[in-house]
Amino acid sequence: MKDSKIKVILVDDHQIVREGFKLILLLDNKFETIGEAESANSLFLLLKEKTPDVLVLDISMPGLSGIEVCKQVKTKSKEIKILMVTANVDTTHLKSAIKAGTDGFLPKDTSSEEFTKAILEVAKGNTYFSPKISGLMIKVMSLSPNNKETELSLRELEVVKQLADGKLQKEIAASLFISPRTVETHKKNIQAKLGIHTTVDLIKYAVREGITEL
Repeated sequence: MKDSKIKVILVDDHQIVREGFKLILLLDNKFETIGEAESANSLFLLLKEKTPDVLVLDISMPGLSGIEVCKQVKTKSKEIKILMVTANVDTTHLKSAIKAGTDGFLPKDTSSEEFTKAILEVAKGNTYFSPKISGLMIKVMSLSPNNKETELSLRELEVVKQLADGKLQKEIAASLFISPRTVETHKKNIQAKLGIHTTVDLIKYAVREGITEL
Protein backbone atom coordinates (compact mmCIF):
# COMPACT_ATOMS: atom_id res chain seq x y z
CA MET A 1 0.00 0.00 0.00
CA LYS A 2 2.93 2.37 0.71
CA ASP A 3 4.43 1.99 -2.77
CA SER A 4 1.24 2.19 -4.82
CA LYS A 5 -1.89 4.23 -5.00
CA ILE A 6 -5.06 3.07 -3.28
CA LYS A 7 -7.38 1.79 -5.98
CA VAL A 8 -10.97 2.97 -5.56
CA ILE A 9 -14.27 2.17 -7.27
CA LEU A 10 -17.13 4.65 -6.77
CA VAL A 11 -20.72 3.39 -6.68
CA ASP A 12 -23.62 5.86 -6.66
CA ASP A 13 -26.70 6.20 -8.86
CA HIS A 14 -26.17 9.98 -9.12
CA GLN A 15 -23.50 10.94 -11.65
CA ILE A 16 -22.86 14.31 -10.03
CA VAL A 17 -22.01 12.59 -6.73
CA ARG A 18 -19.58 10.21 -8.45
CA GLU A 19 -17.93 13.11 -10.26
CA GLY A 20 -17.56 15.01 -6.99
CA PHE A 21 -15.94 12.05 -5.26
CA LYS A 22 -13.70 11.43 -8.28
CA LEU A 23 -12.50 15.04 -8.29
CA ILE A 24 -11.60 14.87 -4.60
CA LEU A 25 -9.54 11.72 -5.22
CA LEU A 26 -7.94 13.17 -8.35
CA LEU A 27 -6.51 16.02 -6.27
CA ASP A 28 -4.76 13.56 -3.93
CA ASN A 29 -1.96 11.44 -5.40
CA LYS A 30 -2.50 8.68 -2.84
CA PHE A 31 -5.61 7.52 -4.72
CA GLU A 32 -6.55 6.18 -8.12
CA THR A 33 -10.18 5.85 -9.24
CA ILE A 34 -10.17 2.68 -11.34
CA GLY A 35 -13.89 2.60 -12.08
CA GLU A 36 -17.37 3.80 -11.25
CA ALA A 37 -20.82 2.25 -11.32
CA GLU A 38 -24.38 3.54 -11.09
CA SER A 39 -26.01 0.33 -9.90
CA ALA A 40 -25.36 -3.08 -8.39
CA ASN A 41 -25.49 -4.76 -11.80
CA SER A 42 -22.92 -2.43 -13.35
CA LEU A 43 -20.70 -2.84 -10.28
CA PHE A 44 -20.73 -6.64 -10.43
CA LEU A 45 -19.77 -6.50 -14.12
CA LEU A 46 -16.94 -4.11 -13.28
CA LEU A 47 -15.66 -6.33 -10.47
CA LYS A 48 -15.14 -9.14 -12.98
CA GLU A 49 -12.47 -6.99 -14.62
CA LYS A 50 -11.06 -4.87 -11.78
CA THR A 51 -10.33 -5.35 -8.09
CA PRO A 52 -10.31 -2.23 -5.92
CA ASP A 53 -8.68 -1.76 -2.55
CA VAL A 54 -11.69 0.27 -1.44
CA LEU A 55 -15.28 0.38 -2.65
CA VAL A 56 -17.09 3.66 -1.91
CA LEU A 57 -20.70 2.52 -1.86
CA ASP A 58 -23.96 4.46 -1.65
CA ILE A 59 -26.58 2.80 0.54
CA SER A 60 -29.75 3.86 -1.28
CA MET A 61 -29.80 2.85 -4.94
CA PRO A 62 -32.52 1.64 -7.33
CA GLY A 63 -32.77 -2.14 -7.48
CA LEU A 64 -30.36 -3.93 -5.16
CA SER A 65 -29.50 -1.69 -2.20
CA GLY A 66 -25.99 -0.84 -1.09
CA ILE A 67 -26.56 -2.98 2.00
CA GLU A 68 -27.20 -6.08 -0.12
CA VAL A 69 -24.27 -5.23 -2.38
CA CYS A 70 -22.03 -4.98 0.68
CA LYS A 71 -23.12 -8.42 1.87
CA GLN A 72 -22.45 -10.00 -1.52
CA VAL A 73 -19.06 -8.36 -1.99
CA LYS A 74 -17.93 -9.33 1.51
CA THR A 75 -19.07 -12.92 0.93
CA LYS A 76 -16.92 -13.14 -2.20
CA SER A 77 -13.90 -11.12 -1.06
CA LYS A 78 -12.86 -10.05 2.42
CA GLU A 79 -9.91 -8.20 0.86
CA ILE A 80 -12.08 -5.47 -0.67
CA LYS A 81 -12.73 -2.79 1.93
CA ILE A 82 -16.08 -1.01 1.85
CA LEU A 83 -16.84 2.57 2.84
CA MET A 84 -20.58 3.20 2.84
CA VAL A 85 -21.93 6.71 2.29
CA THR A 86 -25.48 7.96 2.68
CA ALA A 87 -27.64 11.05 2.79
CA ASN A 88 -29.98 9.22 5.19
CA VAL A 89 -28.11 9.07 8.47
CA ASP A 90 -30.27 7.11 10.91
CA THR A 91 -30.08 4.05 13.14
CA THR A 92 -31.76 1.89 10.50
CA HIS A 93 -29.12 2.43 7.83
CA LEU A 94 -26.22 2.42 10.27
CA LYS A 95 -27.27 -0.82 11.91
CA SER A 96 -27.90 -2.48 8.54
CA ALA A 97 -24.50 -1.34 7.26
CA ILE A 98 -22.67 -2.70 10.30
CA LYS A 99 -24.53 -6.00 10.05
CA ALA A 100 -23.66 -6.24 6.34
CA GLY A 101 -19.96 -5.95 7.19
CA THR A 102 -19.04 -2.42 6.13
CA ASP A 103 -15.59 -1.17 7.10
CA GLY A 104 -16.65 2.46 7.31
CA PHE A 105 -19.68 4.75 7.30
CA LEU A 106 -19.91 8.41 6.29
CA PRO A 107 -22.72 10.93 5.86
CA LYS A 108 -22.65 12.57 2.42
CA ASP A 109 -22.30 16.03 3.93
CA THR A 110 -18.80 15.16 5.16
CA SER A 111 -15.75 17.23 4.24
CA SER A 112 -13.32 16.22 1.49
CA GLU A 113 -10.63 15.84 4.17
CA GLU A 114 -12.70 13.36 6.16
CA PHE A 115 -13.66 11.52 2.96
CA THR A 116 -10.02 10.83 2.05
CA LYS A 117 -9.13 10.07 5.68
CA ALA A 118 -11.90 7.45 5.84
CA ILE A 119 -10.68 5.77 2.64
CA LEU A 120 -7.10 5.69 3.96
CA GLU A 121 -8.21 4.14 7.25
CA VAL A 122 -10.30 1.35 5.75
CA ALA A 123 -7.58 0.66 3.16
CA LYS A 124 -5.19 0.04 6.08
CA GLY A 125 -7.59 -2.53 7.49
CA ASN A 126 -9.06 -0.26 10.13
CA THR A 127 -12.68 0.79 10.56
CA TYR A 128 -13.86 4.36 10.21
CA PHE A 129 -17.16 5.77 11.43
CA SER A 130 -17.61 9.52 11.20
CA PRO A 131 -17.51 11.41 14.53
CA LYS A 132 -20.73 13.07 13.34
CA ILE A 133 -22.60 9.83 13.98
CA SER A 134 -21.11 8.98 17.39
CA GLY A 135 -24.51 9.49 19.03
CA LEU A 136 -26.15 7.11 16.58
CA MET A 137 -23.38 4.56 17.12
CA ILE A 138 -24.14 4.53 20.84
CA LYS A 139 -27.84 4.08 20.14
CA VAL A 140 -27.23 1.26 17.64
CA MET A 141 -24.95 -0.60 20.02
CA SER A 142 -27.48 -0.27 22.83
CA LEU A 143 -30.45 -1.55 20.83
CA SER A 144 -31.89 -4.78 22.16
CA PRO A 145 -31.62 -7.83 19.88
CA ASN A 146 -35.32 -8.29 20.50
CA ASN A 147 -36.19 -4.81 19.22
CA LYS A 148 -39.05 -5.09 16.75
CA GLU A 149 -37.09 -3.04 14.23
CA THR A 150 -34.95 -6.11 13.58
CA GLU A 151 -38.04 -7.98 12.39
CA LEU A 152 -38.46 -5.67 9.40
CA SER A 153 -36.64 -6.18 6.12
CA LEU A 154 -34.55 -3.36 4.66
CA ARG A 155 -37.23 -2.70 2.02
CA GLU A 156 -39.91 -2.54 4.73
CA LEU A 157 -37.76 -0.08 6.68
CA GLU A 158 -37.42 2.07 3.55
CA VAL A 159 -41.21 2.07 3.21
CA VAL A 160 -41.62 2.97 6.89
CA LYS A 161 -39.25 5.93 6.51
CA GLN A 162 -41.00 7.31 3.44
CA LEU A 163 -44.49 6.84 4.90
CA ALA A 164 -43.36 8.61 8.07
CA ASP A 165 -41.89 11.40 5.93
CA GLY A 166 -45.35 11.99 4.47
CA LYS A 167 -44.82 10.42 1.06
CA LEU A 168 -47.83 9.09 -0.85
CA GLN A 169 -47.85 5.41 -1.76
CA LYS A 170 -47.47 6.20 -5.47
CA GLU A 171 -44.46 8.41 -4.67
CA ILE A 172 -42.88 5.63 -2.63
CA ALA A 173 -43.55 3.16 -5.43
CA ALA A 174 -41.82 5.42 -7.96
CA SER A 175 -38.76 6.01 -5.77
CA LEU A 176 -38.31 2.30 -4.99
CA PHE A 177 -39.19 1.10 -8.51
CA ILE A 178 -42.07 -1.06 -7.29
CA SER A 179 -45.83 -0.93 -7.81
CA PRO A 180 -48.25 0.94 -5.50
CA ARG A 181 -49.88 -2.44 -4.79
CA THR A 182 -46.52 -3.75 -3.52
CA VAL A 183 -46.16 -0.68 -1.29
CA GLU A 184 -49.61 -1.39 0.16
CA THR A 185 -48.59 -5.01 0.79
CA HIS A 186 -45.42 -3.87 2.57
CA LYS A 187 -47.46 -1.46 4.69
CA LYS A 188 -49.87 -4.21 5.77
CA ASN A 189 -46.98 -6.55 6.60
CA ILE A 190 -45.24 -3.81 8.60
CA GLN A 191 -48.37 -3.04 10.61
CA ALA A 192 -48.92 -6.74 11.28
CA LYS A 193 -45.33 -7.25 12.45
CA LEU A 194 -45.36 -4.20 14.71
CA GLY A 195 -48.89 -4.67 15.99
CA ILE A 196 -49.99 -1.19 14.92
CA HIS A 197 -53.06 -0.15 12.95
CA THR A 198 -52.76 3.49 11.90
CA THR A 199 -50.34 5.70 9.99
CA VAL A 200 -50.01 7.89 13.09
CA ASP A 201 -48.75 4.89 15.07
CA LEU A 202 -46.35 4.12 12.23
CA ILE A 203 -44.95 7.66 12.38
CA LYS A 204 -44.55 7.43 16.17
CA TYR A 205 -42.64 4.17 15.75
CA ALA A 206 -40.38 5.67 13.06
CA VAL A 207 -39.53 8.69 15.23
CA ARG A 208 -38.96 6.57 18.35
CA GLU A 209 -36.56 4.25 16.52
CA GLY A 210 -34.64 7.06 14.83
CA ILE A 211 -35.81 6.05 11.34
CA THR A 212 -37.05 9.58 10.71
CA GLU A 213 -37.28 12.91 12.49
CA LEU A 214 -40.21 15.30 12.90
